[in-house]
This record gives sequence, C-alpha cells and structure tokens, in this order.
Amino acid sequence: GIKIGDVNATIETAVAGPAQLSETIDLTGRVALRPEARADVRARYRGAVLEVTKTVGDAVTAGERLARVEASESLQTFEISSPIDGVILERATNVGDVAGDAPLFVIADLSRLQAEFHVFPRDVAQIQAGQPVLVESLDGVAVADAAITSFLPTAEADTQTLLARAVLDNVDGAFRPGMTVRG
Repeated sequence: GIKIGDVNATIETAVAGPAQLSETIDLTGRVALRPEARADVRARYRGAVLEVTKTVGDAVTAGERLARVEASESLQTFEISSPIDGVILERATNVGDVAGDAPLFVIADLSRLQAEFHVFPRDVAQIQAGQPVLVESLDGVAVADAAITSFLPTAEADTQTLLARAVLDNVDGAFRPGMTVRG
C-alpha cells in the first residue's frame, strides 16, 4: 500500500486478457402483423350474399362460416369460411350485396406479431439477424425478449432508415398492431 495525503491506498495489478464487450443500441418501431397472420377472405364465385354470420371484432376459428353466397351462374349456394384462427378486423359485405373480387372480410391472428424497428444509417454496421432485442411498449407494461429475425437491406424513402424485424411471442395479447415500441 501507499499513503496519499492522509489516505492509505492499495494498488492491485492484474494480467490483461480477453473480455467480451457489448454495446446497446436504442431502437424505436411499431408492432405489425406477421404476413402469414392476415387473411383477406373473398368469395370463390361472383354472387348474391344471402347471409352474414360474423362482424368486426368477432373471434373466429379456421373453417368457421362467415357468410353464404349464391353463385350468379350456377345458383348454387356456397359458404365462405375463415381460413385462419383470429379476429375479424374488417367486414365489407351485407346481405343483398354482390360478392365479387374484393375481400369480404379481413381476419388477423393477433398472436402472430412482429416488431419492426427503424435503424439509422450510423447503427447499420452493429445490427444483424440473430441478435437479442428487448421489446417494450412505451408505457413499459408489455415486455418481451426476442431476436432480430431479418434486417432489410433497403432504406425507406421517407425516413432513410433500414428495417429490422423481430418476431414477438404475443400469447398473452399484451402487444397490439400499430403500437409504438422501444427495442
């Protein structure tokens, strides 16, 4: 030990060696549906809508009937069913309408979400697929551990940022599409 003024100090030495360094980058983004979590439901054949059994906000299961349509050419009645489990986000038909090419319903599985983070050019070299990311709502209520699943190599025209995506486990429903999040 050595004495500096009125204080006794001890100096320790150690051999320098390898160490793991980490850097944290703060990201901001939005929660979005994963592409496979959305279904635009159309009629197979053009025809008159005879019955509509579901509306916006209703939970549906794959195979559940949404509507019945009478085909214009054959006059046979066929059902329109949900292709996925989810919630009806949009309904664009009523009894008496003519079903055509436009979607009659939009259904989303809100358990299959992703966070889409905007990465500024200065941070691009530090971001890559596989890296861990802590995703948190702005109020701190919704929190999830995730990993960067993809990093798009093209910049968005309006923000000049690149997009990093992370799949969210949303079985408890804490995250919602459109929600702003930190990463």
